[in-house]
Amino acid sequence: MKQFKQLVILVIAGSLLLSTSCGNKKADNSSAAKGNSDNINETSELLDFISKSGDIINSENFPFAITADEVNEEMADNMVVDIRDTNAYLAGHIDGAVNVDAKELPAFLENKANVASYNKVVIACNSGQSSSYYVTLLRMSGYANIYSLRFGMAGWSSKISPNKILENLSNKYAGILETRTNVIDKKYDLPIIQTGQTGAYSIMLSRVKSLFEEGYDKYRLKVDTLVQHADNYFIINYWSESDYTKGHLPGAYQFTPKQSLKKDQLLTSMPTDKAIAVYCSNGQQSAAVTAYLRLLGYNAFNVAFGANGFMHNYMQANLGRSFIPSENIADYPTVEGKKPSLQTATVINNTKETVEKGTKTAPVKKKQKSSGGGC
Repeated sequence: MKQFKQLVILVIAGSLLLSTSCGNKKADNSSAAKGNSDNINETSELLDFISKSGDIINSENFPFAITADEVNEEMADNMVVDIRDTNAYLAGHIDGAVNVDAKELPAFLENKANVASYNKVVIACNSGQSSSYYVTLLRMSGYANIYSLRFGMAGWSSKISPNKILENLSNKYAGILETRTNVIDKKYDLPIIQTGQTGAYSIMLSRVKSLFEEGYDKYRLKVDTLVQHADNYFIINYWSESDYTKGHLPGAYQFTPKQSLKKDQLLTSMPTDKAIAVYCSNGQQSAAVTAYLRLLGYNAFNVAFGANGFMHNYMQANLGRSFIPSENIADYPTVEGKKPSLQTATVINNTKETVEKGTKTAPVKKKQKSSGGGC
């Protein structure tokens, strides 16, 4: 993984990455002491490795999202990878963005993009949810300068049509919310994953590879499905306790961001024989959590568009936040077709084209927008 090794040299001093050399050394020794992979608990070994290597899910910068304003201001130093379908990309994208199929991201970053030469590599999707999912997996596999575009292209420009976030703002279930605290009173063993790999980092890469092959879409859960079949899910409200008590989906349990998913907290309070539905405010942070839980073997799903998709006005009135178009949709320019001018870039879907950092023009300076509506 040549790009990863280059990246480790640049950022290991201050990053939260899981390095190949260190990871393989520590993990392989521990596996050898226990025998072959059939005799070890792969999930436990993977979790211990994650905890000792920065505990990304509970780190300060999780879920590694960057605003449209930041992307626009730092355009000369960053690379933008657009993972929307080709038609959406051609209809309007960030100038210089490369179009890559999401499932091809690992191969693209390793073999075609000079990742280490950029300050940040920004993944852009429709609404920021699938990019959050994939960025988490890439972070876990070692890329320390990968970020998700917050609110995706729906937040980049008012000209993006259809706007996936605006289409899904809703108050349809605000009337069924409850304010009582649901108490977790059970403990469970960790899930069982069987990659057949020896060494925690090898297990990690195998899990990441599998999840990229499966894609994100099959783990996107519609709120209608959740409400209609609530008994089939262990529901996680990924908010602070104070926000949780102001209103949440019936039966939902409160998990504090960047805290509750530690092994000695609530991680083992989740069942392994039941689907897990995670929701936050807008579906982006919960998508990242879903990626992490699936990596560990949990049958996790992200509630699409989060609370904005079922209690939008209630959030604004009672929590003081929700997705507000005038504040959360920037007015930055887009280009159509295959005409990137900021760098050597084009549509890359199962091709052998290489993208290298090139000469970039200065971005157009725009007025800063509010970053409200977060989880």
